[in-house]
Amino acid sequence: MNYAIREGRPIAIETLDTGATVSRARRRERKAFARVPLDWAAKAAKATKTIKSMVWIRLLHLQWETRNSTFLVPNGRLKRDGVTRFAKHRALRELEASGLIAVKRQRGKAPVVTIL
Repeated sequence: MNYAIREGRPIAIETLDTGATVSRARRRERKAFARVPLDWAAKAAKATKTIKSMVWIRLLHLQWETRNSTFLVPNGRLKRDGVTRFAKHRALRELEASGLIAVKRQRGKAPVVTIL
């Protein structure tokens, strides 16, 4: 017999069998996730000479920061991470070709990126 306490007194609780089964909701499979400080990522990209990878990391950060999958990608932030505008252009072109992003370019303006 199980008991519950109400107003300081134990109350006997009887469990009834209704014949119904309890179904458990399926848990969604969690994807692996890593939180990486951006300055560490920039140092790692420079050390391994894969500076274009820093563009992808910065794109994911901008998506999180803006809470939107479409956003501007100015040169300033990437420049602080050691990415030149030419490397940014090459990385965006390669990411677009792989189907990870869509890029809208306007002459003289920062590109608008949509993460797909």
